[in-house]
Amino acid sequence: MRDRFYIFLDIDGVMFDWRYIVSKPRKGGIINDFNPESVKALNMLMDSLSKEYKTRLVITSTWRRNMQDVFKAFRDNGVNMTREVMIDSTRIGEDPRLRGEEILSYLGGSKEGKNFVIIDDESFDFDKHFEKSSIIKTSMANNSLNCEMVSNYLNSIGLNNDCEM
Repeated sequence: MRDRFYIFLDIDGVMFDWRYIVSKPRKGGIINDFNPESVKALNMLMDSLSKEYKTRLVITSTWRRNMQDVFKAFRDNGVNMTREVMIDSTRIGEDPRLRGEEILSYLGGSKEGKNFVIIDDESFDFDKHFEKSSIIKTSMANNSLNCEMVSNYLNSIGLNNDCEM
């Protein structure tokens, strides 16, 4: 039986950044136009991990308040939603600054023996609970998720890959 691997995913600042958004004509309302490079990188990560693990994509973003919007945005932007990767979300806590505690709670209270990566543009309380090697840090200003970040992460855990997927 394959081990589980959890991808804890924020959306704003991960699937798009301001540099990408201002380069596109705006239709108004909620930003739901993901950077194609970020979609490619997330798909590459999920595809690579699902070959070795039972992979679960766990939404940590405030978007998790309406998972139907998440699923629609994923479909509209080409995020692979296959049977190989289950999609879930962390519980919504009282203090949004304690996202690390929400992730820890999702993992059953302990990170020991768990395979996971956190992808976020903010730090919240992560440094209190997790090693930097378990985090892919993006930037809302100008550096959303990209293939180089994912390749570097995959290489760090012994799964070689490149951005050609």
